[in-house]
Amino acid sequence: MIKTGDAVRDGQGNSYQLGQLLGRGLWGRSWVVRRESDERLYVLKTPLAPEDFRGELPGAEAFFAACREALLEQGRLYEQARFPFLPRLLDRFTLSDGQPALLLPRFPETLERRMVESPTIGGLLDSLLAVVKLLRELDGEPGFHGALRPSNVLFNERGEIFLSDFATPAVRKHFARLAGTVPGGQPWLPPELAESPSAPWGPGADTYALAMVLWRGLVAGEALPPWPRAGLDKAAQLALKDRAVERMKLEIGRAHG
Repeated sequence: MIKTGDAVRDGQGNSYQLGQLLGRGLWGRSWVVRRESDERLYVLKTPLAPEDFRGELPGAEAFFAACREALLEQGRLYEQARFPFLPRLLDRFTLSDGQPALLLPRFPETLERRMVESPTIGGLLDSLLAVVKLLRELDGEPGFHGALRPSNVLFNERGEIFLSDFATPAVRKHFARLAGTVPGGQPWLPPELAESPSAPWGPGADTYALAMVLWRGLVAGEALPPWPRAGLDKAAQLALKDRAVERMKLEIGRAHG
């Protein structure tokens, strides 16, 4: 078990101190770590472990094996570096408890953070259009992202976009087992995928996720209604349109004020 304040070592003897736990996903955790030799910050990604759960987890052995498989497959995808908008794998090593770990660059900003701190429709649309252009470059395996959400859209210091945590074959294969432990379900996935482990994955998952991100951006600042899993009826569409027009007028007014 690792926790904030612990030190871990890579295969070259470099020591890293664990800082903030950035979050937990379907199959792994992400930590901010500081390399002790030069104080530089990175991100350490590890698979989920028993300490991430309270009580006994049914099918625990198969679940944790799936988490490790997903992490290692993500590492191979980054290592291949087929696309310039994938995070660069800096190192992979084994922790003292035998768990695999990936060392990745630390990006200063995510789309999630931008949507919280400076939500503008114009900025959100610019970001989503840039993401669409990157998705069009995908070919071969996986051919689509499959797990798009604001926290997986990263920005470097120059504002360039990187996409992380793809739904690789291992994630899709074990999706029902992995998703079953996440409270609140998977609102970024279309219902046919989130609710049916046998449904085929494809680019439609990304289209749905982008629409959900846009919806969430449009209703920012309000008490969020339930995720529109069944779509929007005519009244909801009109209300959303009015909301978008109102916000764009306000943003244009501020820009010229």
